[in-house]
Amino acid sequence: DVLKLCYSFFSFRANVLFCLFQFQAIHEEIKEKEPVFIALKASGEELKESSESSADRDNLQEKLDNVSERWNELSDASDTRRTMLDEAVELTSKYQEGRSHFLPWLDEAERRVGAVQLKCDHQVLESNKQHVEVSYRPVIFFFVSVFYDVAS
Repeated sequence: DVLKLCYSFFSFRANVLFCLFQFQAIHEEIKEKEPVFIALKASGEELKESSESSADRDNLQEKLDNVSERWNELSDASDTRRTMLDEAVELTSKYQEGRSHFLPWLDEAERRVGAVQLKCDHQVLESNKQHVEVSYRPVIFFFVSVFYDVAS
């Protein structure tokens, strides 16, 4: 029931933490490579400036732009994923704290609901239904007569 859902959420939190742990190493490796990318880009710019052929400069600029675009996409995707995982960990932490106050009440409510056994005596139910039908007939007659008087 609800407790099973809460426990499955606990495993979801564990999965989020595991993903963060695994991704953290990848994210850090990407960030560690940033100086290499900057040096590569600077070397490419120097090579481009020293090139005598405009075709070579254009070709090298195209390759530098391509590498820069790919690096920026990778870096941005890594930052975005890291931010999302950090937010997911924070949300699961808040939920974990909130649910610890809610679980005892929920457990007791489920226990009480399970203990309630509704019984229905069909003869009493039918008698009450007939009593209501008989009781509302004069009321309906009154409203119909009032409506008829107002309409005429």
